[in-house]
Amino acid sequence: MSESPLWRRSWQAILAHALFRLESAITIGVAIIAIGLFPQPFPFWRWWYWLPLFLVAEALIVWTSVTDQRTAEQVVQESLRQRFDPRRLRVPHLQAEVERALQYRQAIESRIANRRSGVLRDRLEDIAARVDQWLVQICGLAERLDRLGNDILIDKDSKGAPEDIRRYRARIERTTDLALRRQLESTLAGKETQLANLQELARTMERGHLQLENTINDLGTIYSQVLLLEARDVDSGRMQRLTQDIDEQVAALSDVVTALDELYKKSAEA
Repeated sequence: MSESPLWRRSWQAILAHALFRLESAITIGVAIIAIGLFPQPFPFWRWWYWLPLFLVAEALIVWTSVTDQRTAEQVVQESLRQRFDPRRLRVPHLQAEVERALQYRQAIESRIANRRSGVLRDRLEDIAARVDQWLVQICGLAERLDRLGNDILIDKDSKGAPEDIRRYRARIERTTDLALRRQLESTLAGKETQLANLQELARTMERGHLQLENTINDLGTIYSQVLLLEARDVDSGRMQRLTQDIDEQVAALSDVVTALDELYKKSAEA
């Protein structure tokens, strides 16, 4: 079985699944019973003769588990969902978007697994690795949108800052003490900066939601293109454009995530 990058990263989970599957547990149980109750079923037999027999049986179980394509796919998909669990998000819309991205990624993995070994499959696995990077950015953006959208302090400051600014301006107009006026003006400037950062953060979050929806639509387009790729496309511009499109999506999402982090930091510091 040709191993995709995701499969290679999940080999420990696949091996653990093989070791703890039902057949493995039964084999170990039978071995304990045989050694304990029948240590010498024949005159020439020694209790430790059971060990190589059951070790061979256990090795065969592990080998068939690791090399079984369907089992490996199932474990990889479970690993993928554990890494990018939509249930960690509190906003239903974001949960649905991440779930849709996972379904596309799993579908791509399944299609690649059904391809014959060769150059095309190798190139498709490279595309799958890029899609994994894409998925990291998708989930990173969804997590930030979810966290910021549920941040009580951001919501409180966004609603309270305009009123605070009006109140400070009114006090400045009434104040005749120069020292107090300078202090109020400094505080007002800080509030205005905070409000500007919060407003920019809100606009960036809105763009982030649109970016998330659009990029997952684009992921669906990539999936349909993977279905249509043939061996003759390996060295064609079609394959190159596909990888370039994915890299551009990853970079665009990374930029949005970075902008959200910077704006959140600025709004918290103001």
